[in-house]
Amino acid sequence: MQSQTIEDYVSSGDIVPSSGEFVALKDNRSIVRKCLEAYFEPKSFEKWQNGRVYEWLGIKYFQKAYLATFGKIANPSGKWIDDKSTESLKSYIAGTRALELAHIGLAGFFLAGDLIIASNSENNNSLGGFLRGCAVNLAINLYPIILQRYNRTRVQTVLDNKYGGEND
Repeated sequence: MQSQTIEDYVSSGDIVPSSGEFVALKDNRSIVRKCLEAYFEPKSFEKWQNGRVYEWLGIKYFQKAYLATFGKIANPSGKWIDDKSTESLKSYIAGTRALELAHIGLAGFFLAGDLIIASNSENNNSLGGFLRGCAVNLAINLYPIILQRYNRTRVQTVLDNKYGGEND
């Protein structure tokens, strides 16, 4: 028995496979992977004027401060992209995804901790402590997430311009 995809049945006019078996979709990626890929795909507002929205949020100032402090610790050579080859650019994009995901996880972890501390607090200032914790969490994790998205969008634009968007 030959397995067909949904597209084969739609193009042939059959609505239900004649054998009655369920056919697998052509795209076998998991739903989690599809959601992550959709999340990491640069959005139209991020592409607008090559990241101007993030620049309005002060990402260039954060980037300079980060590179002057933690950037030297994270990468002493100061060279974040080895060369301008396709493989190097794709590797950089994969790195931005991993770092962004790590910061999202850390933000969720610390938010959960803030909620637990606020809910178990005996004093009347638990809301204030929760809000301070959230502010620190945002300061530590939000701008690094924005920086990864800003850089990834710019590198993706270079790949798209160089290879016409066919760089998967």
